[in-house]
Parts: sequence; structure tokens; C-alpha cells
Amino acid sequence: KEATEAEEGLKERTCECGEKESQKIDKLAHTHAFGEWVIVKEATETEEGLKEKTCSCGEKQTEKIAKLEHVHKFENGSCACGEAHDCVYVDGKCECGKVEEIVYDYSKLLVGAGLEADTEVEGVKYYFGETAFATVNEALAKAAEGATIYVLAGEYPITEAIEINKPITLVGPNANKGANDERVAEAMFTSDNYETGSIFVGGANITLNGLGFKGVGEQGYPIQSREELENFAIKSCYFENVNTVFCPYASTNFKGTFTIADTVNNNNLQFLAWVAGSAAELTKFEFTNNKVYGEVASHFAGKGMISFRATDSYAEVVIEGNEFDLEDYVLASNPIYVASGKLSVKNKLCKLNGINDCIALVNSHIT
Repeated sequence: KEATEAEEGLKERTCECGEKESQKIDKLAHTHAFGEWVIVKEATETEEGLKEKTCSCGEKQTEKIAKLEHVHKFENGSCACGEAHDCVYVDGKCECGKVEEIVYDYSKLLVGAGLEADTEVEGVKYYFGETAFATVNEALAKAAEGATIYVLAGEYPITEAIEINKPITLVGPNANKGANDERVAEAMFTSDNYETGSIFVGGANITLNGLGFKGVGEQGYPIQSREELENFAIKSCYFENVNTVFCPYASTNFKGTFTIADTVNNNNLQFLAWVAGSAAELTKFEFTNNKVYGEVASHFAGKGMISFRATDSYAEVVIEGNEFDLEDYVLASNPIYVASGKLSVKNKLCKLNGINDCIALVNSHIT
């Protein structure tokens, strides 16, 4: 009889005489046969778990289960462990539930004709209604002092006066281009009304750079000044068929510097620049590197396209590097009229009605 773990076995031997001798066989030593592991306690991220398996004899074997690796569970931008979530916002909300906190930069704003949604330009996101707008007036209402307002290419009829009365730079697609550089599509402001069809500038440190202006009929007065104007510049702008590029308030007090540079002027009707009122505190008037061509009929009081009428100025009056190629010009009025100041004139081209005549260009009344 074979021995088992539960019972002894038995063995015997027989003599030739037939006598038998028997001997017990010891029980087999117990070999544990454990079943499957059973989870006694689940492991967590903070505590170890425990599992056990049991033999048929009742013997148990246990083993610890390692703590779980931490998996971040982000809610409202952070995990309970303190780790911050690298939030990605879609429509202003992250999947962790955090709502995007936007700090609007009112020093850089965007205007686009017909704009009605958030817009990204050159890696900068502009938020509609806060830093992105369809009109310049809406942008001006939000803009901080010293802000730059970028105006996208498109057409902008000036149906309501645009009032700029704080330090602002208005920048179009052709900013900083020379008068003979190739221009891209314009941010074109159209003007057809003396009272409401203008950009009115007043105060200090205002610059218009790279914009386009086009007159409708003979009523285009795109830029006018208020009672006081200090450090004002028109740069790299395009003007076509406007009555007057810049028209001052009758008693404007000019201070600091006044610059018109690198502009392109096509078929303008009367003035390119008109300085009236007081210029006693003006330090410099510059009309430089501009291109003026087409049919220009300056005839108002015989005082020229560039009409510096202020009689109280000691400013530098610099009219240099310009190209004048004018047809149908009324020769009764000199293209440049200067009543006071320290005049410097040195231009590239002075062609009137097909005749290159620099002498006829200037009518200076400086004594």
C-alpha cells in the first residue's frame, strides 16, 4: 500500500517457506499546494495592498502589493498632489474644468473690416470685443495710452468721425515703407464728408503709419486736427483724390514736431499739409521723402499745397527728398508756401506741368 500524506503505507516480503514479513511506510511529507492569489486589501497611491493564497491544509501565504504609481487627476488646473496642469483651452475652457483667465493687453489691438471673432495674427491672439474690433473707434475706446492699433487690409468708410485724443499709433499693412517701395493691399479709409468723414487728432504723440486714404468726390478731408497737437506724424501713408491730406482746426496750437514722411500722394485736390493757427511752440515741421504726382490743383488763396501759414514760428521747416511731378497745376499758387521759421528745401524732383522748375516751387515769406 502506497503511503500518502494522510495514511501510512505498507510493504511486505515473503520467504520461500511462505512466511510473510510486513513493514509500515511513513506518511508522505506534506507539500503545500496553494490556490490562486486573492486580494485581501487593494493597494492605493498612499498605502500598500495585501494578497494571500491558501493550501488545502489551511496554510496561508501572504504577499504585499506595491503602492500604485501616482496618476494626476486634475481639477480646475491642479492635482491634489499640488502638481499644476498644463491647461489647453478650447473655447475658453480646459478639460480639467478650469476656465481660461485672460489678461487682456490693451497696448496692442487689432482692427479688421467685418471682423467678428477672435483672431490670431503673427502668433498673437486678439480677443473680439476686448482687443479685436471691426472699427477703429471701438478699438480706441479700449486702447491704453501709448497703444498700437494694427489695422488689417480692407476698406473702412469713415461714416462717423474718428477721434484720437490720446497717445496712439495707428499701423496699417504698409507701415515704414518708402514712397517708391511696392505697397501691399491697403487698409483704405474712404472719406466723403468734411464734418464726419475724418480722423480728428488732438493731444500728443499720435502717429498714423502705413494706412491708405481715398476721397469720394471733392469732399475728402481724411485727417484734421483739434485745438492742440503735439508730436504728430503721418508716415508711409497713401492718399488719393482727397481734398486735403491734413487740415488743421483754424486755431490749432502746434507743439513739438510735425512730420509727414514717405507718403504717396495721387491726384489730390488742394493741400498736402496746412499749418495754421499758432506754431510758436513747434520745434520742427518735416515734409520729407514724399511722392506727389497726378493732377493737383492747389488754388486756395494762392498759398500752396504745403502751406505753412503760421507767422509766429521759429521751427525748422524741412522740405527735402520729395518728388513732385504735377499736371494741371495752378501756377498762380506756389506749391510750397512758408510764412515763418527756418526753411530748408532740397528735393529730388520738382516738375510742374511737364517743366522741371525748382525756382517756382517755393514762395517763402520769411524775413
